[in-house]
Amino acid sequence: MRFFFLILLFYTPGLALTQRQASGIGFFKVGKTTLKEMPTLIDTNAGTFYYDSSRNQYYSNEYEISAILFSRLKLDFFQDTLYSIDFKSSPEIIDAFRVKYGEPKKSIVSKTIKCRTSIKHADEKFPIHEFEEKSQTELYTYPSLKGVSVVHKHEYNYNNECKLVESEDFYIISSRFVVKYLKSEIKKEKDILKRQDAEKLKELNNL
Repeated sequence: MRFFFLILLFYTPGLALTQRQASGIGFFKVGKTTLKEMPTLIDTNAGTFYYDSSRNQYYSNEYEISAILFSRLKLDFFQDTLYSIDFKSSPEIIDAFRVKYGEPKKSIVSKTIKCRTSIKHADEKFPIHEFEEKSQTELYTYPSLKGVSVVHKHEYNYNNECKLVESEDFYIISSRFVVKYLKSEIKKEKDILKRQDAEKLKELNNL
């Protein structure tokens, strides 16, 4: 999911490559903070971080910065450098970011979807319903931001049981490192496909 979001973010005009070489929250700065620094930057009184080596990610369920509580806080590293921060939105965070960066630019994308409920009607049929899914993106474009995208996304989606699933998150991403990350992920995908093709060819040759 993150991979496709990054592609959308980087290749959508006006969303990526906004106008600070380093920006973030507290001591965590995208494009600057390194893995080696993390143990010295984490305040154990503010919360607990866990490191997932398979994802090269630090994760905290709750962490306090400047008297504001950040939930589902994720710090993603490409090689040794922090390139992405994301966390659940809250009214306090929204207020803090608007004080820091001003009012964001808003855009809304919506689409109509169909889903079928699991509750039968009297005629023994499962009714089909139509709902509008909506994604609202707010982009902060404060002049001090350079090479960094600060995005607030609020999404309303419906699952297979026609239940509303709402999510609201902030993303702070270094566009320079996004390019490196995407190239790395694309190369991994190509290498996997090459190995799969080689294995299939080997199987055919053994027939």
